[in-house]
Amino acid sequence: MQRAEFMKGEIRITNGKGEKAVFTAKGSQVVIEMTNGDGNKVSMALDRLSTKKLKNFFSK
Repeated sequence: MQRAEFMKGEIRITNGKGEKAVFTAKGSQVVIEMTNGDGNKVSMALDRLSTKKLKNFFSK
């Protein structure tokens, strides 16, 4: 079962396999932390310019 939680400045997306992604707004950046089912974690930060480019990419 997939679930998405929307809180002020944060989005959490999880599924029943222990995988999750957390999007957090921090100042002018969006921090993305992803965890797979094995517990391995990857994180990255995008500034507003990058998120605008990302949005434009997905809207095509």
